[in-house]
Amino acid sequence: MALKFGALTVEAQATALARLLAGGWLQLYGGDMPADADDPLRAQPLLAEVPLDGAGVSAPGGVFQLAAQQAMSPKQAGRPTWFRCLSSTGRPVLQGTVGLTEADLLIDRAELLPGHEVALTGFRYKQPKAGGRG
Repeated sequence: MALKFGALTVEAQATALARLLAGGWLQLYGGDMPADADDPLRAQPLLAEVPLDGAGVSAPGGVFQLAAQQAMSPKQAGRPTWFRCLSSTGRPVLQGTVGLTEADLLIDRAELLPGHEVALTGFRYKQPKAGGRG
Protein backbone atom coordinates (compact mmCIF):
# COMPACT_ATOMS: atom_id res chain seq x y z
CA MET A 1 0.00 0.00 0.00
CA ALA A 2 1.30 3.47 -0.85
CA LEU A 3 0.22 6.91 0.29
CA LYS A 4 -1.50 9.14 -2.30
CA PHE A 5 -0.81 12.88 -2.15
CA GLY A 6 -3.05 15.72 -3.26
CA ALA A 7 -1.90 18.45 -5.65
CA LEU A 8 -1.21 20.88 -2.77
CA THR A 9 1.15 18.37 -1.10
CA VAL A 10 2.90 17.45 -4.35
CA GLU A 11 3.59 21.11 -5.15
CA ALA A 12 4.81 21.81 -1.59
CA GLN A 13 7.21 18.83 -1.67
CA ALA A 14 8.66 19.81 -5.06
CA THR A 15 8.95 23.46 -3.99
CA ALA A 16 10.84 22.40 -0.84
CA LEU A 17 13.30 20.43 -3.02
CA ALA A 18 13.72 23.40 -5.39
CA ARG A 19 14.44 25.66 -2.40
CA LEU A 20 17.10 23.26 -1.15
CA LEU A 21 18.83 23.49 -4.54
CA ALA A 22 18.67 27.29 -4.85
CA GLY A 23 22.09 28.73 -4.08
CA GLY A 24 23.69 25.29 -4.16
CA TRP A 25 25.90 23.48 -6.65
CA LEU A 26 25.55 20.96 -9.46
CA GLN A 27 28.63 18.73 -9.69
CA LEU A 28 29.50 16.25 -12.46
CA TYR A 29 31.61 13.22 -11.54
CA GLY A 30 33.24 10.32 -13.32
CA GLY A 31 33.46 6.80 -11.96
CA ASP A 32 30.91 4.85 -9.96
CA MET A 33 27.95 6.65 -8.42
CA PRO A 34 27.55 6.04 -4.68
CA ALA A 35 24.49 4.00 -3.70
CA ASP A 36 23.00 6.93 -1.76
CA ALA A 37 23.28 10.72 -2.07
CA ASP A 38 24.56 10.88 1.53
CA ASP A 39 27.35 8.35 0.90
CA PRO A 40 30.82 9.91 0.98
CA LEU A 41 32.86 10.28 -2.17
CA ARG A 42 35.71 7.84 -2.69
CA ALA A 43 38.10 8.40 -5.59
CA GLN A 44 35.47 9.69 -8.04
CA PRO A 45 36.90 12.65 -9.97
CA LEU A 46 35.01 15.97 -9.86
CA LEU A 47 34.92 16.94 -13.54
CA ALA A 48 32.79 20.12 -13.51
CA GLU A 49 30.53 22.16 -11.30
CA VAL A 50 28.17 25.09 -11.66
CA PRO A 51 26.25 27.19 -9.12
CA LEU A 52 22.50 26.70 -8.97
CA ASP A 53 21.56 30.31 -8.35
CA GLY A 54 18.80 30.03 -10.95
CA ALA A 55 17.36 26.78 -9.59
CA GLY A 56 14.17 28.56 -8.57
CA VAL A 57 12.13 28.47 -5.42
CA SER A 58 8.78 27.27 -6.69
CA ALA A 59 7.54 24.22 -8.52
CA PRO A 60 4.07 24.79 -9.97
CA GLY A 61 2.21 21.52 -10.39
CA GLY A 62 4.99 19.67 -8.60
CA VAL A 63 7.49 20.20 -11.45
CA PHE A 64 10.73 22.17 -11.60
CA GLN A 65 13.61 22.20 -14.03
CA LEU A 66 17.06 23.69 -14.21
CA ALA A 67 17.63 26.31 -16.88
CA ALA A 68 18.48 24.76 -20.23
CA GLN A 69 21.84 25.59 -21.80
CA GLN A 70 23.49 26.46 -18.50
CA ALA A 71 27.19 26.15 -19.37
CA MET A 72 29.89 24.58 -17.20
CA SER A 73 33.66 24.82 -17.56
CA PRO A 74 35.23 21.41 -16.85
CA LYS A 75 37.93 21.25 -14.16
CA GLN A 76 39.54 18.16 -15.70
CA ALA A 77 39.12 15.80 -18.63
CA GLY A 78 36.88 12.78 -18.32
CA ARG A 79 33.53 11.14 -19.01
CA PRO A 80 30.83 12.20 -16.54
CA THR A 81 28.69 9.29 -15.38
CA TRP A 82 26.74 10.82 -12.50
CA PHE A 83 25.92 14.11 -10.79
CA ARG A 84 25.26 15.33 -7.29
CA CYS A 85 23.41 18.50 -6.29
CA LEU A 86 24.43 20.21 -3.07
CA SER A 87 22.50 22.72 -0.98
CA SER A 88 23.90 26.19 -0.30
CA THR A 89 25.40 24.74 2.90
CA GLY A 90 27.25 22.03 0.93
CA ARG A 91 25.06 19.11 2.00
CA PRO A 92 23.94 16.55 -0.59
CA VAL A 93 20.37 17.01 -1.84
CA LEU A 94 20.10 14.52 -4.72
CA GLN A 95 22.16 12.61 -7.25
CA GLY A 96 21.54 10.75 -10.50
CA THR A 97 22.91 9.65 -13.83
CA VAL A 98 24.46 11.86 -16.54
CA GLY A 99 24.38 11.25 -20.27
CA LEU A 100 23.52 12.48 -23.73
CA THR A 101 20.13 10.71 -23.73
CA GLU A 102 18.08 8.62 -21.30
CA ALA A 103 19.73 9.90 -18.13
CA ASP A 104 18.52 11.98 -15.19
CA LEU A 105 20.67 14.93 -16.29
CA LEU A 106 21.32 15.54 -19.98
CA ILE A 107 24.46 17.27 -21.27
CA ASP A 108 25.67 18.08 -24.78
CA ARG A 109 28.95 16.13 -24.90
CA ALA A 110 30.13 12.75 -23.65
CA GLU A 111 33.76 13.70 -22.97
CA LEU A 112 34.70 16.79 -20.99
CA LEU A 113 37.87 18.78 -21.66
CA PRO A 114 39.16 21.80 -19.73
CA GLY A 115 38.59 24.97 -21.73
CA HIS A 116 35.61 23.47 -23.61
CA GLU A 117 32.29 24.37 -22.02
CA VAL A 118 29.61 21.72 -21.57
CA ALA A 119 25.93 22.68 -21.62
CA LEU A 120 23.18 21.30 -19.46
CA THR A 121 20.45 20.44 -21.96
CA GLY A 122 17.87 18.82 -19.71
CA PHE A 123 16.90 18.32 -16.10
CA ARG A 124 13.28 18.09 -15.04
CA TYR A 125 11.92 16.80 -11.76
CA LYS A 126 8.29 15.85 -11.15
CA GLN A 127 7.22 15.06 -7.61
CA PRO A 128 5.28 11.77 -7.62
CA LYS A 129 1.72 11.75 -6.31
CA ALA A 130 2.24 8.42 -4.55
CA GLY A 131 4.71 7.76 -1.75
CA GLY A 132 6.10 4.67 -0.15
CA ARG A 133 5.54 3.35 3.32
CA GLY A 134 7.99 4.34 6.03
